[in-house]
Amino acid sequence: MKARLMPTLVASLLAMAADSQSQLVSHWTFDAPTPNTSPWTNSVAGEPNMVHDASTVNPASFDATQVRLETFPDPNTRLFTTGSSVGATFSFSLIIDPTDLFNFGPILAKQSDEAGGGDFARVGWALQPVPGGVEFIVRGSDFGTGDFFGVTSVSNAASGLPIGGNFGDDSRWQLAGGYDAVSGNAYLYVTPIDAGPVTSLIGGTALFTPGATQDATPISLGSFARTSNAGGPEFVQGSGFDADDLQFYNRLLSSSELLYLANNPGLSVPEPAALAVVVFGLLGLAATRGRN
Repeated sequence: MKARLMPTLVASLLAMAADSQSQLVSHWTFDAPTPNTSPWTNSVAGEPNMVHDASTVNPASFDATQVRLETFPDPNTRLFTTGSSVGATFSFSLIIDPTDLFNFGPILAKQSDEAGGGDFARVGWALQPVPGGVEFIVRGSDFGTGDFFGVTSVSNAASGLPIGGNFGDDSRWQLAGGYDAVSGNAYLYVTPIDAGPVTSLIGGTALFTPGATQDATPISLGSFARTSNAGGPEFVQGSGFDADDLQFYNRLLSSSELLYLANNPGLSVPEPAALAVVVFGLLGLAATRGRN
């Protein structure tokens, strides 16, 4: 059995090696059981940690719609970074266990600085449930353009991702999206990962308008902050889920890289040099077994 699996594994790693440039920007595994007042560490040195927003912890108005961590069940409605170096071209892989997803309740969002005016509800980009599916929308942070750069979605019928109350389901999905600001190429995949090895992604590619820019404002899980019509801060009620792993890259990941992340929650795409060592090691092992 192992001999038959070896060529498949080597081929998969070779495909990823051909695509891989790594360029990991941020990564939060949410694994460490920390006090409720502590940040969750970004594994990329010098990049911002993820913290909970004290303004959105257990407010009665948010009911059961809360973001929780896989190993830390106290509910919060918003986890966010104090800033972000995720650029105009980016991709992400987010692994969640849905608890209470609802239409237009944000799952993941890149906020925008409201100082420039414009639509008070505007975000740089967002991932959110919509009737019949989940959508990835890119709007950009330059209010002067007024552009809408693109939107793509994956149907719930295809992915099986539940909308509505789903506490206790204990099934995980990888939500992976990306946008290339130069070409306009984009994608969204929503793939269940707990039924065994993931061999294909559910979703597809799209062509957005190129040129969207992004500022250094926070990234939010669940609820996100915005400026109200009255000029003060307010929070958009976010969907509820257990957060398992979130990582960003400053390029579009390939399908082979997204499959690697789906099958290895908590790990990031290997650096090219490290991946080459693994591939050549497996090739050597395969050659040795072939001679025996």
